[in-house]
Amino acid sequence: MLESRDEKPWRLTLSLILLCCTSSYGIALACAMALVWVVRVLRESRSIRSSIRSVIARPERFVAWLMLLVVGLTLTVCILPYPDTFGMTPGSGGSSAIMQFLMFWLIMPSEALFTSFAGDVSLHGLRMDVVPIVLCVVLSAMVWYALGRLARRRGDLDMLLPYVLFALCATKYFSLHHLGIVFALFVADLWMLIRDRPIDADDVPEWLRGFVRMRVGRIAVRRAGKPGQPGQPVHSAQPVCSTQSVRFSRIGHSSQPATAQPASASSHSRSAIICNCVIVLLLLPSLWWNIAAGVCDLRYDYSGSRAVASFAERNDFRHNRWVSVWRYYPETTWPDGSHTPRQEDTHRYAWAAIAADPYLGRGVWSTAEHGSARGPERGLLDCTYRGRSYEPNQVPTPAQMNREIAACAAKGEPAFVIGDADFPEYYFGRLGYRMRDYRKVTIATKHMSWKNWVTTADITVYVRTDVLRTLRR
Repeated sequence: MLESRDEKPWRLTLSLILLCCTSSYGIALACAMALVWVVRVLRESRSIRSSIRSVIARPERFVAWLMLLVVGLTLTVCILPYPDTFGMTPGSGGSSAIMQFLMFWLIMPSEALFTSFAGDVSLHGLRMDVVPIVLCVVLSAMVWYALGRLARRRGDLDMLLPYVLFALCATKYFSLHHLGIVFALFVADLWMLIRDRPIDADDVPEWLRGFVRMRVGRIAVRRAGKPGQPGQPVHSAQPVCSTQSVRFSRIGHSSQPATAQPASASSHSRSAIICNCVIVLLLLPSLWWNIAAGVCDLRYDYSGSRAVASFAERNDFRHNRWVSVWRYYPETTWPDGSHTPRQEDTHRYAWAAIAADPYLGRGVWSTAEHGSARGPERGLLDCTYRGRSYEPNQVPTPAQMNREIAACAAKGEPAFVIGDADFPEYYFGRLGYRMRDYRKVTIATKHMSWKNWVTTADITVYVRTDVLRTLRR
């Protein structure tokens, strides 16, 4: 495999470049995989001078590395956030970076492959009870034991480096809807480990092989008949137990010579079927979650933004003033005793209104023709920071928030106030609007899939009473 990468480096290099283009996590994983590649080349050298020669010994490979380096650095510079951009809301409490790193190793493997205790939350704000944590740690430890044993026996322990770098990136920002990346990484690692050397009996721990032999031997004894039964010799069970063995086939290989005995071929065939069934059972939860999510995406509108755009277009409300509520949570003490301080961010708008702009033919930063003049386009929402309907995670200062709220309130009552308003009295009070001038209207119900269940939530908007009379639903 190493020789194939060195002789034809562009196939792997182009794959890593494509991985870089997927997301910031893709850049980190591609960087780690490239490091593994370079380190394996350097390990063949016996001195620093020979190491330098080995790096540039193959010009085509060296050029491929340089191109990957340029692409990775360029994309990293392009996505670097502003200095005051954050990955989680400041002052919101939650787990420390060290705790997130540990959870990424001890909780995420189980949640990606087997369990479903946590919802779609950030790793920073993940909370679980004691029993789910213990179960996740046990299952994750089993995953790492199996993967580590396969990697050690093949001399590929450096393949764990991508997960290390991934875990470091996750401490900055990781939400559990990114679990599919963890699942795909585990599947890719397993595939690479068994591609050139399929799983065989030596990969199974001796204690597990002994346990399986013992159980199968007992079953064979029971099938052969209990000693002392009429018509059954007492010694007849002994040869069955002693000759009974469990064969572990090499996954991915039929590997039976043409001269093999039919009974032996049948035994290996059964073992291959058992191994494949075990793999399918282990992957079944993740496969089922992906199927359920795909069906939900086909059946339902995930964000409700299309329904908002249709509502505005059908009733010719595209040019009315729309104002969004913002992120606000009061100081809260939860039943488990944890405490969340007060949070407020006036730059976090209703996602359904943000994502409605593309359906209305509007871009967040683009310009559009307004009659004969060409002016900036503000999108569906008014009273947004710098006229943009979407802004990176940058919490304004309390003084800036007060100025923005006062400027929006000075424009008077808008036609629509949209957003998941758990505290409508707070928003209307801050903006100086009278709630009796508005009526709550449900535009649509969105369905959000998470693993094997679907949650629903209403897309609601507060419509000013004089505008409500023109509503055509």
